[in-house]
Amino acid sequence: MNSGRKKLVDEYGQFTRSFMRILSEDIEASAAKEAVALPN
Repeated sequence: MNSGRKKLVDEYGQFTRSFMRILSEDIEASAAKEAVALPN
């Protein structure tokens, strides 16, 4: 694998990880809001 392609893969991996983290935080926040909204 040449260095240009490896750099691209590394950047894609970083992007994917940060995107997944944002996504899971968003899901947790939505779940927390729904839990607060439900009277139980």
